[in-house]
Amino acid sequence: MTFFEFSFHELGITLADLGVMMGFDDGDYPEPFRQYMLEAVEAGPELCDIRAGYRSFVNPGFGKEERSVLLEGVLFSPGRIVYSQISGATGVILFIATAGPAISEKVKKLVLEGDTVEGYVFDILGSVVAEKAVERLLDVLEPEAVKDGFQFSDPYSPGYCNWDIAEQQKLFSLFPPGFCGVTLSASSLMSPVKSVSGIAGIGAKMKRKGYQCLQCNDDNCIYGRILRSKMPPDS
Repeated sequence: MTFFEFSFHELGITLADLGVMMGFDDGDYPEPFRQYMLEAVEAGPELCDIRAGYRSFVNPGFGKEERSVLLEGVLFSPGRIVYSQISGATGVILFIATAGPAISEKVKKLVLEGDTVEGYVFDILGSVVAEKAVERLLDVLEPEAVKDGFQFSDPYSPGYCNWDIAEQQKLFSLFPPGFCGVTLSASSLMSPVKSVSGIAGIGAKMKRKGYQCLQCNDDNCIYGRILRSKMPPDS
């Protein structure tokens, strides 16, 4: 069980990362959004306390009929999409990552002051930082896996791809309390808010392909809805 602290600059966040989450075409950022995006990225190093950690499991139990994953007696039901992407793995990791609490406090302050658009941009930045922290974690871990002929799958989180968010309770039960500075409420909300948790497969058949949003019909996923809306109808 290991965690890392990453600097904001290590994540390589660009305006395009924020833009795609906001539904903008690459480079087409109208004012005042462009200015707020620039300010958010500039403020990122001071606002973010970025941590990401994981726990690894060898030979997970996959239940084909029920599409389940058994880890140390804890049975997960991640749904069709997630199961199909990791069921060929010989191992998995569970992960927790966070952008820290300060960026959410910044968002609250901006909204209370009436700067709702700027608050929205900073809120998007917090989400991007948490997701990028997971990507950075896999980047750090993957070279060692490659030595053994393995790769990682894409990471998947409860609450997305029709995976019940309540299963975060099971996931957090396999970590010490407050791991990476993140706690979970009874209603499965993480604190700090800009945090993510989830699973990734490890194995010779795994590959990080990028999110397969066209395979998913999860209307609760804003990112997926945006990407699907940009695809031609016959894709």
